Amino acid sequence: MFNASTKSTESLALKPTRYIDISAGSQLSSNADIGVAAYLLFIWILSLYANGVVLIGIARQKGHILPLDILMGFLAISNGLLALTTYPMVGVSLISHQWKFGHAGCVGYAFITMFLGLASIFDLPGIAYVLHSTVASKHTARKGQRSKKCHCGTVWIIIPAICTLSFLLCILPIVGMGEYGLGKHGSSCTIKWSSKSLISVLYITFLMITGFALPVFLTAVFYYRVISHLRSLKRRYVNMEFAKKWTKVQNDTLMMTLAVGVCMIVCWAPYAIVATWETFYDPSTLPVQLEATAAFTAKSSTAFTPLVHLCYTKKCRQWLRRTLFCFKRTEDSSPSHQEPPTLLIPRASALPSVSICRGSLPNSNVDRSYMELRVLT
Repeated sequence: MFNASTKSTESLALKPTRYIDISAGSQLSSNADIGVAAYLLFIWILSLYANGVVLIGIARQKGHILPLDILMGFLAISNGLLALTTYPMVGVSLISHQWKFGHAGCVGYAFITMFLGLASIFDLPGIAYVLHSTVASKHTARKGQRSKKCHCGTVWIIIPAICTLSFLLCILPIVGMGEYGLGKHGSSCTIKWSSKSLISVLYITFLMITGFALPVFLTAVFYYRVISHLRSLKRRYVNMEFAKKWTKVQNDTLMMTLAVGVCMIVCWAPYAIVATWETFYDPSTLPVQLEATAAFTAKSSTAFTPLVHLCYTKKCRQWLRRTLFCFKRTEDSSPSHQEPPTLLIPRASALPSVSICRGSLPNSNVDRSYMELRVLT
């Protein structure tokens, strides 16, 4: 009984990260490694370019940056930094058919990957919350209640909270709760999902719930409430032209934000499923190719997410075409009247004029409230 108790106590003890054995080479074939390296190079270039376009476009908004702009910019920064700092390390290791950056490089790579990846995922419910808060403020204003609108100050609380939670989840394996190690395919590092120690299983379970399941659930709840509020607001307006404009703005808003969220979730879901299988089932039943596919699909989110963002933004699409052709001006733009690309928020030109709506609205304050909504397009 004494031995069993001692063994149980040792299994719960926190131990610093063990030395990672990097002598094992890649488990993929040489041709497969070269093919994955080429794909990763393409994703790396695309990610840096697309996220750079998003950030430049937001910066060009000058004094018109809104809370959603800030959170979408934070998402672009997270994705861009992830690609910039970690993808070259994986590419070199794939070409060399072995991890080339030692124990410290492995731990550093895994920490950065997990930190920026979690920050991107945690940003999704933040975006949904800000959109919900903006729409809900208009809904309560129509009912004559006090409006609780989300301001930029709220966003500067959300972002530090995201970074703090991501840091805490990533530092735990370094202090002994969980482990970092080589991935199953042998060319990159991550959480050692196959570790069967009790403390590692508890950490991974907590990580899966906090770092994936909970953000997805909160994002779905906020978007459901956004749809409910938008439909309720739409029924309150009598003017048909106003209702049509409202429907278009509402659909564009939901489609763009949902597409960004769904893209992130779809890219990360295979990796979460594979990691869960390795933790709670037999890791040997998973082919190496499947694990590698899930890992590099998750990396693809850094490029696909900003591209989805750009595809759903009309003015940003126009600006992207100009940047692709060395900032060549399109026919509808002129140096003196050219507007900066609106990455997130359309201005009043996309909405009916105040004079049209005021006749059908009992309260002009509500009309101004609607004109200030300027949701995504």
